[in-house]
Amino acid sequence: ASGLRAPGAASHVLTGPIAITGAAPGDVLEIRILDARLRVPYGINRSRPDSGVLRGLPTQPFTRLLTVDPTTGRLAFDADISIECRPFPGIVAVAPPKDTGRSSVSSKLPGRWGGNLDLKMLTTGSSLFLPVFADGAQLYLGDPHSAQGDGEVNGTAVEHSATFTVALGLHKGLRLTWPVLSSPTHMAATAVGRTLEEALAACVDASIDLLIGYSGGRLTREEAYTLSSIAVDFRIAAAVNGDAVVYGSIPRDIFARAA
Repeated sequence: ASGLRAPGAASHVLTGPIAITGAAPGDVLEIRILDARLRVPYGINRSRPDSGVLRGLPTQPFTRLLTVDPTTGRLAFDADISIECRPFPGIVAVAPPKDTGRSSVSSKLPGRWGGNLDLKMLTTGSSLFLPVFADGAQLYLGDPHSAQGDGEVNGTAVEHSATFTVALGLHKGLRLTWPVLSSPTHMAATAVGRTLEEALAACVDASIDLLIGYSGGRLTREEAYTLSSIAVDFRIAAAVNGDAVVYGSIPRDIFARAA
């Protein structure tokens, strides 16, 4: 089907919604990135005066084309600067709950359902765990990026055409409040807030819950709060999508049973 986009709608390229057999509210859907293939040897970054952290910079729309070096696989910024190419989907989500507090949910909006989280850790070999709010979960994903700095401060990453291969797992009885990311070396709690301060506070709270859960309930909240302060890196995933996204990166090797 096709039609005109509504005024103010986002322009993300997405696949979905995909119904997951047996998924129901209260479940958790795991999306594991098995492979990420770039479809073209170039990507772009574009900034505008009315977007990004520094409004008014640039004074006119500014676009940078980055090409993939066929020898090194790195993205060439110019003749002397190159960037590691690590493709990931900027958007992975399920159908949002009905009580979002908004009249509609654009693909630009992140939340408890995932969405535009811009988690650059979500590369090949990593998984995102999302709470399910609707029958069938209704998974959608896309907005491919080949590189991004945490914060995505000018409003875009290296936007790149890509194909993702994913494996899906449905976890019954595993309850989550916020999305959780898992990589071979780290776990990460995530949270979203109207401000960075609100997002950070929610993410610290989510990290405490994740640490307690991973310890099998051995840690108290006070101990998990202490561990969050001395072992967890809290980072801004995105600060330019209306709501802020913060994630807390937890090294798996702090646990004796690192796995």
